[in-house]
Amino acid sequence: MSSAAAPSIFGSAPAPRRGSNSSDSSPTAGAVTRTSLGPGGVGKQREALKLRLDLNLEVEISIKAKVNGDITLSLFSTFYHRHTTMPPSRKGRSGGFSPYAMMGMGGRSSKPAPAPKTFKKVTAEFNGDIKNPPEGWDQTKLDAPKVDTLKFGRDFSINDAVLESLIARPALCARLTTFLAGDNETGSGVYVSEGAFVRFIRMCPEMRLMRLESHTSLGQDALLAILESCPKIEALHISGHDRSHGRIDDKALTAVAAACDANPSLGVKLRDLTLHDQSVYEKGVKKLQKARRLVIVRTGDTPRQHAYSRDAEYCAYRGGKMVFGAVETSKYHWW
Repeated sequence: MSSAAAPSIFGSAPAPRRGSNSSDSSPTAGAVTRTSLGPGGVGKQREALKLRLDLNLEVEISIKAKVNGDITLSLFSTFYHRHTTMPPSRKGRSGGFSPYAMMGMGGRSSKPAPAPKTFKKVTAEFNGDIKNPPEGWDQTKLDAPKVDTLKFGRDFSINDAVLESLIARPALCARLTTFLAGDNETGSGVYVSEGAFVRFIRMCPEMRLMRLESHTSLGQDALLAILESCPKIEALHISGHDRSHGRIDDKALTAVAAACDANPSLGVKLRDLTLHDQSVYEKGVKKLQKARRLVIVRTGDTPRQHAYSRDAEYCAYRGGKMVFGAVETSKYHWW
């Protein structure tokens, strides 16, 4: 539509809807008018709306109406009130109309961001030097009341002796909801054997979140033990490291899928499964997601030392299909 086809309407107040109070509309946002561009007659009339915004921004909307202009005004009124009744923002900024949000260009939103899923935790954290074995670590932290989270630092070389110390405390294992150990860069999880880990995880029925980095000895038995012993598990991260892959492969995922088909209650709460630096491919992932459709599976390899982070080949699968770009389905802020 050319600028000469419509008369100038800037400066006048927006027209109220039929049957509504004229005080409901704000005169500061702009003005609206109707201009007939085609021959008269129902069904052939085109309505043109022009809105003058505060930032000298002009938005032109053309709508083909089958009847008179009431429909056009009704659509505009809904659009107008939706974007002019936002509450004031924080830090003293005024709320109001956001032309950038209207055009899909960002801007402030009237909806608050979803809160991350968190749990009340009592954490026992251990740090150490990878060059020294952790025989002298402070085990008195394990005996503190109500401890339900264990976090071993990136330089703490966790091994079977550490797990045996946890197994010797069945009350602690029964309370644990979060377990974080190992690191991809330092390789501090390579000393954990699958047998010791399976004995430990069998005693943790309340476990919800697990991150096991550089645990290269864990395979099919460990994965099945987690799902069988931890019915509340929601997020699970098992990885090797940039110099050595773990033992989880497509055969392990196929076995897990068969176990899920045989036991409908197995792994029903699992939502996020990360298997980095493993021998896992699309075929095995599809079999698992066919049995548990709600789980997001993330695969890929950690970039080698001195490589740029963009060289990492990470990908995610949802519903048996590869998802490109960032997948923001995981709301667990725990690492």
